[in-house]
Amino acid sequence: MENLKNTFEEITSSWVTQNNAGDFIIEPRKQKRLGDYSIKFHELNLNDFTDAIVVFTKALYFGKSHVLVQDEHLLMWTWGANLVTATVLEGSFVGKEIDYEKRRLFETFVRSFIPLPNFGSPSNELEANLENFLRNRSVLQGYLGFPFLERILKEKCGKFVDLNGNVIQDFVVNRSNGKKPRPYIVNDPYKNKISSIEDLLYFYLKNIVSQEIKLKIEDILEHLLPSFDYPHKEKLQHGAQIIYSWRNSSLHGAENLQTIGGILLSIILLIEIDSIKEEFEIVHKEALMNYNHFKKTKYDAYYTLSLQEYYPYNHQWI
Repeated sequence: MENLKNTFEEITSSWVTQNNAGDFIIEPRKQKRLGDYSIKFHELNLNDFTDAIVVFTKALYFGKSHVLVQDEHLLMWTWGANLVTATVLEGSFVGKEIDYEKRRLFETFVRSFIPLPNFGSPSNELEANLENFLRNRSVLQGYLGFPFLERILKEKCGKFVDLNGNVIQDFVVNRSNGKKPRPYIVNDPYKNKISSIEDLLYFYLKNIVSQEIKLKIEDILEHLLPSFDYPHKEKLQHGAQIIYSWRNSSLHGAENLQTIGGILLSIILLIEIDSIKEEFEIVHKEALMNYNHFKKTKYDAYYTLSLQEYYPYNHQWI
């Protein structure tokens, strides 16, 4: 299959147009869909799927008032989750015991993205409360996404920090936003703990991640910069600053954009996929086996549920 990045960009560019005044206009009748090209996420190779994550995630964010969540996003996230849970979170694959706490947090986070059924009119107070909770789940996504992102960044930087943020080997974060380099030192009581998601993300991108996935994560982060509403915008030089700002504002109740959780999940998927890229064909085969099993048994796999909800009569997808 040829590189599909241009096709993905053609699809997402049809979702929003910009008028002469610079306003973004949504025109549903002109929107192109992934299904129009007979493209299925579960058939994509490593490069095409990670390209899809980048392109579709960038289409989520056009500034504070211009966001889009499409069927393709939910299908992309849930297939990515199938890849990750079939491999990275399964102890048998990586030769370690299963980290149930991590898996539970990830599964709860991902399940908040599974498409909702049509509730109709609630018949009682319990149904009304449940519907209201589920309709506002984007708030939950932010609260779950940030601690999980911090956790996996600490995990990937495990030679330098433990999961509690304690420094176990000296290192320096050379930030690109004009700030002085920040040293973290094991035996210094003032510098022996890291709690900044901005510094964790900087260090991971500069020292840990592969060049291939680094460029894709930074493509997403750079896309956030022009549209971000920040009181000192001239000081913004890297998207990690935006992630840091979002974390503080959303977790402190000041702000919660409905697509923060989706952007975080995309970055999380790229980070986890980087850990399995050398074995991607094996991983992909395992995830497909799980997908086909769930398809037959109607078990609650993320991706199968998404397909059944969005394309219940379209068997070319399922």
